[in-house]
Amino acid sequence: MRKMFAKLKSYSAYFCAFLILAFAFLAVGLGTLGATATTGGSYELKTRGSSAVEPAIVFHLSDYREETEDGSSSSTTPLVVKHIYLNVGAIYAQEGAVATLRLGRAYSVTSSYPNYVEASIANFRQADQSAEDGKQTVAATENALWNWTEPFEIPEDGWRISSYQYYKLTARNCNVRINEIVFVGEKLDGNQGTGEYCVVPAEIYEGEQTELVYNSAAGETRAQALEEAKKLLDAQEIPASSQSSFYRYGQEEVSSLLMLEHFQEGNKYDPENIGYYFGDRSYNALGLDLLALGTAIFGVSPFGLRFFPMLASFGVLVAGYFLVKRLTRSDKAAFVFALLYALSNAAFALGHFGTPLTIGLFFFVLSLDLCHRFYAGGMKKASLGSAVPLALSGIFGAAAVCVNGAFVVPVAGVVALFVCGMFRQRAAMRYRLAKTEAEEAPVPAEGAQLAAEGEQPAAEGERSVPSEKAKVAAEYRYKNILAPVVFGLTLLLGLFVIALIAMVPASYAYMRVYDDPSAPANGIFGLAWKAFAAGFVGGTERTASTGSLFFYRLFQGTGGTYAVTLATFNFVALLCALAGVVYAAYRLVRIIMAKEIGKEQRKELRRICVPLAGIVLSLATAFFAQGALAFLLAAFVFAAALFGDAVRRYTEQEGKAGKVCRILCWVGLGLLIAGFALLLVFTFSVPLPASFMAKFFA
Repeated sequence: MRKMFAKLKSYSAYFCAFLILAFAFLAVGLGTLGATATTGGSYELKTRGSSAVEPAIVFHLSDYREETEDGSSSSTTPLVVKHIYLNVGAIYAQEGAVATLRLGRAYSVTSSYPNYVEASIANFRQADQSAEDGKQTVAATENALWNWTEPFEIPEDGWRISSYQYYKLTARNCNVRINEIVFVGEKLDGNQGTGEYCVVPAEIYEGEQTELVYNSAAGETRAQALEEAKKLLDAQEIPASSQSSFYRYGQEEVSSLLMLEHFQEGNKYDPENIGYYFGDRSYNALGLDLLALGTAIFGVSPFGLRFFPMLASFGVLVAGYFLVKRLTRSDKAAFVFALLYALSNAAFALGHFGTPLTIGLFFFVLSLDLCHRFYAGGMKKASLGSAVPLALSGIFGAAAVCVNGAFVVPVAGVVALFVCGMFRQRAAMRYRLAKTEAEEAPVPAEGAQLAAEGEQPAAEGERSVPSEKAKVAAEYRYKNILAPVVFGLTLLLGLFVIALIAMVPASYAYMRVYDDPSAPANGIFGLAWKAFAAGFVGGTERTASTGSLFFYRLFQGTGGTYAVTLATFNFVALLCALAGVVYAAYRLVRIIMAKEIGKEQRKELRRICVPLAGIVLSLATAFFAQGALAFLLAAFVFAAALFGDAVRRYTEQEGKAGKVCRILCWVGLGLLIAGFALLLVFTFSVPLPASFMAKFFA
């Protein structure tokens, strides 16, 4: 313990404060990430099509039965169905189309189900799609897919189980994939409701009235089809009614979920659905794989979908801290950056966004940080071990491109930084050689010198000891060959290998979205190219209601009380970032206009040019790339780094000027926290009354 405390004392107060900040960021981020409840498996309910019999699922509902602890006796409580919750995973129809589901009810399973209600659910629709041939399409219901809805109208007094035990579900106009259906009933005391609700016990009726579709010619059996149908009831919980992104998905997250559905289905497809498979077209395969891994660990839930994006946002905080620390050689500047990033609101909001957006940014920042290690100090030794940071930089740069193809532009900036590092390493070689040569005294002819000292010259064939200059030359020659070989190979081969490895499990998902799975025209290389190009030309883009990029609407609920989730930058944090850019421009002009540029000026020039170049590349990419928010956040990261350097510079001044700057920093911190608090409800998706929301989001 004493050693641990002694080691902690050796760290600066700013680094210890960063550790506390990072832990708080991760704890709050994961704690507010989303619900863990899943919807279980899914089942595709098909239409009649060319079949003589309409496919249908018949549910048998029972009253609530409560057994004693020892199981010796039980009592039955009558129920009345008050709510029917439905979670639809996909609608296999054209974009903007409306799927109709019919739910009939009867006392007898052999009834013709004359009493029925219908539900209309709009298909997921990409925002850039318009009605063809001037035909008006029905507007897509926002957040309809993958979210719990109550599409069936039920009378206020409900349907008693004793009167309606059987419910028949059919798809009227198109195939529909259903994740779960939950019947919720109120317990009765005689004929009066008790106000206590529970899940109505339900099961799939296995008799012939349940008409299942299966391919007997391919070896499928009715028993297998029945097991598939039971997935409709494999996660029976009363869903949360809160209109918050903590429980519900936004439209672009639905795009990710559609891709994950294709991912899980593998090579299975329905010829009737070809042309109706939709999903995300903004990101590359590695991002989809990581989202799939999160849902494989935690289930298909808001928490599972957003787990790795939140970890990536935390990773940007950590990698950015060490990058700024190395740039400025100051714990204070690095902590100011971390504080600005953590309180920017956008860092939390985008970490709570179930797309690979922050994952690509994390890989890019990590690649830049590792490459800057080489740029700042070169290779420490002429060994493969010293080339590990360069190898990792290349691999992470390739991984960023494999998450979103548009990251190829910022990663080109990392390559440029490596080239500058090579020039610096060559300059260091010339300096070392000149220094070594100057330290060596002039040596007379070898034989005469040895004779003067009474020694014999080396015999022919014996190896002479190389000079210090020769050692330095050999060391740098090895370094200058090893560095570009390691970085270039890991970047190029990493890009090729990671892209192919990532595409293997995701190939069927991309085949459904980009190709015809019944007669594919693209192999794995063609699909990998389409996934890469999607970062530039693909797109599940924002709807008109999402607003500008700086006030990007990730989610909006409905009803009397609902939440709006915004990915927006805290206004104070944005002003600080802009101040950092202004500071860098000012210092750059001062250095250029100076009569003489000394060693300190050159250091400062390097300190501000790297973030400035990052801002230019990030903003340029944001203009044309899909998932532009990732590159706006990248630009903010670089601008925050510049602001941290500005705070370090001016607060370390002596006298009255430094005191004023320190006071301004404390005032700015208070304003930053206040700005963060003002946007808190929109960052963490807190539901508010509709009357209040209407004033801001009409």
